Amino acid sequence: MIIERHCSSMGLNVIGIANSAKVALQKLDELISRKSKIPDIVFCDIVMDGMDGFELLTKLRTNKYLSNTKFIAVTANIAADFTHGDNKETFDAFITKPFNE
Repeated sequence: MIIERHCSSMGLNVIGIANSAKVALQKLDELISRKSKIPDIVFCDIVMDGMDGFELLTKLRTNKYLSNTKFIAVTANIAADFTHGDNKETFDAFITKPFNE
């Protein structure tokens, strides 16, 4: 994954990768239950099967253990509205696709 390679090249420790929102929630729950390292940053695609990035963000923002975690949206839509619904959940930043190696 390109983001993983970029993070690693900057000396960041990648502690997990998920191929869906459901898997991401499971992995984060495992980290929290084991009292493992909590991520400083979570990259989240906006368009995913089953649960979109906004739904995932809403779930993650309610977790007290992730209160200091920054959430970065990854999207191919540079004009996307990064707020969602009445609660206006927002990402801390965004990165547009495609990426350059």
